[in-house]
Amino acid sequence: FDAVDGGARYPYRYDRTHDLGLGLHHRLSRRLDGSAAFVYQTGLPFTAPTVTYFAPFPGADLTSDPDATGTASAGQVYVYGSRNGARLPATVRLDLGLDLYFRRGPRPHALSVHVYNATNRANPLYAEVQNRPDPATGESRRVLVGKGLLPVIPSVSYQFSF
Repeated sequence: FDAVDGGARYPYRYDRTHDLGLGLHHRLSRRLDGSAAFVYQTGLPFTAPTVTYFAPFPGADLTSDPDATGTASAGQVYVYGSRNGARLPATVRLDLGLDLYFRRGPRPHALSVHVYNATNRANPLYAEVQNRPDPATGESRRVLVGKGLLPVIPSVSYQFSF
């Protein structure tokens, strides 16, 4: 697109350069099945801020607030780098499951226990700028922090036929 980022090429918002999925399903006994799934995906691209500064709001009275960095008269401005020029960390996930099959009378039943993201890795879906204290100086610094949405999610299901 000529009008976006000076016509430079950039990756698609949901570009996953590497996407690997491995699955294993094994019959542990006549009535019990186990499963595992491993997922590795390249981190999503995003447009990262490179510089931040404070600028006076339009119409701000700079004579009463000469440094213009107070919240009443100035706002924080971000300058961004190239379009989708940075990447979030890679996504790594392990899902596990057990399925128990049995009969109650003439009808088959199944009890399943599964765990999504068994390692509880916080795979980031997006990044935001946050203020964090610098351990060496104690001063507040702005850092990019990845935000994940899905922690360990256990599930139990019961099936029956009629």
